[in-house]
Amino acid sequence: MARRTATTYRSGRLAPGTLTEEEAEAVQEVRAEEGKGLTFADAISITTTVLLLAAILMTDYYLGKRYGKGLFFS
Repeated sequence: MARRTATTYRSGRLAPGTLTEEEAEAVQEVRAEEGKGLTFADAISITTTVLLLAAILMTDYYLGKRYGKGLFFS
């Protein structure tokens, strides 16, 4: 097997001796900030779910009012 030459281990910690303490602290701060907040993919999935539920309810309302065969609205 080939020797591993990457600067990170699988646990996500930096390999010893690759960065100074100040650089290591800066990297840890950046990693901590990356995990916070709502990402674009999260926002899209939430928006899609809300719009899909609204479309289902609107269709059911229409079927209930027009034909009397709605699941929630009759």
